[in-house]
Parts: sequence; C-alpha cells; structure tokens
Amino acid sequence: METKKPEVFYHSEFCKAVCGYTDSELRDILNKNIIKPHMNSIGLDMPRTSADKVVDSWITFMSIDFRLPLLNMPMKKIYEAFRKFKLYEEYIHPRKHFVSHKKVYDTIYEKIELAYMERDVNSFKEGTQELVDIILHD
Repeated sequence: METKKPEVFYHSEFCKAVCGYTDSELRDILNKNIIKPHMNSIGLDMPRTSADKVVDSWITFMSIDFRLPLLNMPMKKIYEAFRKFKLYEEYIHPRKHFVSHKKVYDTIYEKIELAYMERDVNSFKEGTQELVDIILHD
C-alpha cells in the first residue's frame, strides 16, 4: 500500500514557522553576523585563496551550535510545525533507504516528543533549537 504524500513542509517551512526566517535566510544572517566577524577576529581575513576561505568558513559554520531563539508562541503551535516537518522528512527519507537520517533525526525527534508529552518547556525549546541547528548544518 502506498503512503499518501504529506504536505510539503521541509527545512524552509519549518525554520520559518519556528524562527521567523527560512533556513537559507538564517544561514545568510549567521554568516553576516557571526561567521564573517569571527573569521576576521582570528585572522582568517588575511589574503588567501578563495577555496581556502570557503573551507575555513564552512568548518567554522559547521562547528558552531547556534541555538537560535524561537518565535514567542505556544508550545502546541511549535509542536504542530514539528509534526508536519517530521511527517514530510520521514516521507522523503524512508529509514530503510536513509539510515543516516534515522541516526541524526530520530534521536532529536524522540527528545522533542518526550519533552512535549511531559510538558517540559525548556527541554522542548532546546530540542527544537537543536533540530534547527541540524537543519542549518544539513
């Protein structure tokens, strides 16, 4: 039996729903406000090849846990966005074909779902912020 295709609700839609910006917009903001100033502060603004600059900024970006602030909205509304994202992500990345997604995403999904069931607002927010970081690093 074929699974019904869920509503498209992936990286851009989820980030926009919980942070107010798409994942692409967030990467641009982070690059401008965090990565470039950091690169300059540690002397990586010195003359180098463009390839070296790209690699250095990528390494820097990938090594940072941003923990971006979430929009000020009820936990239930954030959870609804999370459920739509999870449903679509699992649909386009079936676990039997995408084992790495199981390892990366399912752990954070469990953390978010447990925090929601226990009404643990802090753990829920932390888990959602971690998921946004995973998306940004993907």
